[in-house]
Amino acid sequence: MHVAVMTGGLESEDLARRLLKAGHRVLACALDDEALERLAHHGRIERASLESVPAKLSRPRVLWFATTPAREFDAALDKLEGSLAKDDTLVDSGNTFYEDDLCRAKRLERKGAFLLDAGVFKEGYRLSFAVGGDFAAFEFLRPLFESLAFRGGVCHCGGPGAGHFVRSLHERTEHLLRMAYHDARECIEASPYKVDLGFSEFLLFTQRYCKGQPCADLPLEGLAAMAAPSVTSRPD
Repeated sequence: MHVAVMTGGLESEDLARRLLKAGHRVLACALDDEALERLAHHGRIERASLESVPAKLSRPRVLWFATTPAREFDAALDKLEGSLAKDDTLVDSGNTFYEDDLCRAKRLERKGAFLLDAGVFKEGYRLSFAVGGDFAAFEFLRPLFESLAFRGGVCHCGGPGAGHFVRSLHERTEHLLRMAYHDARECIEASPYKVDLGFSEFLLFTQRYCKGQPCADLPLEGLAAMAAPSVTSRPD
């Protein structure tokens, strides 16, 4: 599949590398010379300016934005809108507020184009995607997402905004779990029982006897990391 990576930075370079390794053709819009030189070892990568991207892509066109601030995304959309056509798809895998996705999807709908918002989850080098947007557009690009994700790691979550909503909900849940386990650790260390009941013993108990509860099947080291004293603030 022919894909334009519309943004610069390390996340976009990583995306382009994964696309090349999966056998896709990549058109780079904002990656610098050093990034392009590193990526050349993984396959052929073309270069284009923002304005020339639509003319250089195969139809239906796929334009992928990663880690794009809202203003920059909207500014790019202003420049691209006149060149977009029916069945073109913009993929946004940045940390976008899901209500912004609703507005952009409606804007693209007037052109017959689509927005797919992709919440990205990383586990080591492996990726999974929670995708929101038009289901037909998602089905067309499902092979693209699946080529980058581990088996079973791609899910259509609903209409525009659903992917980023699921991602933000996951971050909130993870934050609350961290706070809960951090609080448990502090309670144990402040109690008269900490000599007999260490935090690792507490985690082992929750795993062994609290099946079906949140995090019951996570490895102990993962739970211990959640409770690390340095993790106290809510992610943006």
